[in-house]
Amino acid sequence: MSKKTISILKVMKSLTILTIILFGFSSLFLIYNILKLNGIEDTLRFCGIAFIVGLIILGFFLSIKIIKKGKKKHAILFTIPFLLLTIVFTIGGHYIDKAYSSISNMNKSKVTYGTSLVALSKTNIDIDNLKNKKIGIIKDTNSIEGYVISQEIIKEKNIDKNSLVQYDNFILMLNDLYDENIDAIFISSQYASTYGSIEHFGNISETTKVLITKTKVMEKQENISNNYNVSIKDPFTMLILGVQSSDDDLEGLPTSFNADTIMLLTFNPKTLNATMVSIPRDTFVPIMCMKNHIQNKITHSGWSGESCVIKTVENFMNIDINYYVKINFTGLVKLVDAVGGIQVDVPYSFCEQNSRRQWGANTVYVEKGIQTLNGEQALALTRNRHTWPKACGPQWNQGERSDIVRGQNQQLVIRALANKIKDIRDINKLYEILDLLEKSMDTNLTTNQILSFYNVGKSIISKSQADGDVITFQKLQLKTYGQYIYDERSKINLSNQIYYKGSLNEIVEAMKINLGLKNPTIIKTFSFSINTPYVEPIIGNGVYNEAKIQLVPDFTGYTKEQATNWGNSKGITINFNTVESSEEKYKEGQITYQSIPANSLLSLVNKTTGITLNIIKKKDPVQNVKIDCTSEEDKDNELCTIPDFSDKTINEVNAWKKNITYFPFIITLKKVSTEVEEDNNKVVSQTKDLIGKQIYDVLNKTMIIEYYSYEKEVEPPPEIDEETD
Repeated sequence: MSKKTISILKVMKSLTILTIILFGFSSLFLIYNILKLNGIEDTLRFCGIAFIVGLIILGFFLSIKIIKKGKKKHAILFTIPFLLLTIVFTIGGHYIDKAYSSISNMNKSKVTYGTSLVALSKTNIDIDNLKNKKIGIIKDTNSIEGYVISQEIIKEKNIDKNSLVQYDNFILMLNDLYDENIDAIFISSQYASTYGSIEHFGNISETTKVLITKTKVMEKQENISNNYNVSIKDPFTMLILGVQSSDDDLEGLPTSFNADTIMLLTFNPKTLNATMVSIPRDTFVPIMCMKNHIQNKITHSGWSGESCVIKTVENFMNIDINYYVKINFTGLVKLVDAVGGIQVDVPYSFCEQNSRRQWGANTVYVEKGIQTLNGEQALALTRNRHTWPKACGPQWNQGERSDIVRGQNQQLVIRALANKIKDIRDINKLYEILDLLEKSMDTNLTTNQILSFYNVGKSIISKSQADGDVITFQKLQLKTYGQYIYDERSKINLSNQIYYKGSLNEIVEAMKINLGLKNPTIIKTFSFSINTPYVEPIIGNGVYNEAKIQLVPDFTGYTKEQATNWGNSKGITINFNTVESSEEKYKEGQITYQSIPANSLLSLVNKTTGITLNIIKKKDPVQNVKIDCTSEEDKDNELCTIPDFSDKTINEVNAWKKNITYFPFIITLKKVSTEVEEDNNKVVSQTKDLIGKQIYDVLNKTMIIEYYSYEKEVEPPPEIDEETD
């Protein structure tokens, strides 16, 4: 053989060896990623792996044979198909790995915590001007954003620890900042969106300024476990939390948040039956992570993270929550746009702010009826709970709006989005959705648990192709009524929603039946009328004859007898503190103060200590007794010393005169005209040799005081030309 032929054969052998090595690595890479898809088409997966292993063995023997025989034609026939397979296997493994990574990242092990040092906007305080300033800080050493990161800022900026004032909670600290009892506070960097929903702090982003912010990526400090390690193949519960990030972080997931959307879902994979109830954000329940489990709006449970929300919902609904999903509803905009919009039967026409809370040209309008909504419109529907007559016309302000209605709208959007996603067959579109979910979602579902939804989804898709929608959603509604209740932490009355126990019991029963924890009641009779269209019943939306929550009344309109009778009826001691007053605005027996504020929870009142009321006892007005500066007895009284009225006003002169008797001493007041309005009533001059003397010693003298009197210049009427014939 020629040198050229030998050289070609060496190249072909090298190419064959390189091809089988690359093919081997790509095959192992693909097998590794296929094995990660636990529970998905196991038979097909293992058959595929067996096929790939067979190709590896075949390629190994063929490559050895080619290398031994050294035929160029065989080398080419081997290299081309195996290089193509290498490319296919590498791409396949990459896409599987990408999808698996996105799914894995939905369960976030690390999150970003942030702490800001905040002061009132009207002050001149800055980060380099904190000497002798009082700074509020949370005393809980386990609070990442309230204490841990705050200590790092204190160390980095050399802040004097003696200037720190410790607090039990952020609300008390914010109140003291607003009352200017302290100069600055350490608080979560998400404080504006977290506390801005409280009326007292509605303009918190304008009334405060951030001096410094420090963020830190840390292991998630949430203690959440899967109750009983429930399999996705068995009935399970899932809590869906919709949160809102700050305007400059639309895809972020804050660790401290308002739980604006709370939906509890039960799903039975065997029957494909689901129940879903929206819990109004203002529902008044015990918050399990607050001191003494005080009752408050359930949305505030999010201030301590998702674990607090979960424990709070479990406590008041008496249902174990297996899984949770936290979604940034602002990220919903991109998700809906990614699927090409969703079809929703919108219950009413409305207008709303856009995703960045902007009105004007950015106002979002949505019409009533079946509509294909884009991302901004879908988000607006999930947010809307008020009419906005100042922002848009009457045609956009029709229909009922409330927290309950908003919860129903959120369910409409979630169902529509789920229906749209299940019909997607474009692999690139699915990867785009996975990428958005990875950024905008957090969950305690493991990767394998998420993957196991594949089989449930496959069953749903196969059945829906034959029967249409196969998932049965039972309609649930937690019925509530509105009530203002005094909040001890914020020191104001907050609007709350009080749930009816009968409504809650019906909802819990329906959920436990769906979970297989309770047997359903068999209905043996059924009636209908062809003249009356069938309306699906809403569980929990009945009529409940229940006593309303008991609160402390406003005693300022009560008589003493009425207040006493009320206390006797409740077994609460009423103490009266008599306050004497001659002021005309008060009446005899009027109650002016109560030690326990009106609208406080009656259950929190100590029956023995009771409530103390201030009650008015009228007394005769005090007669104004003048000091007689002409008498020996009062001549040395300080009021009888003639003051220096320089830089004073004539009103102050008259006030002094009113309190003394001075005749035959004469005081003469003279006006001096001025065209300067600001000088009106100012004293111009005074008889100087009398200043500081006692009136008794100058009884036969006269003191002249001149003062400015502003007289507005009046323009003369315009001259009228007389017309002549």
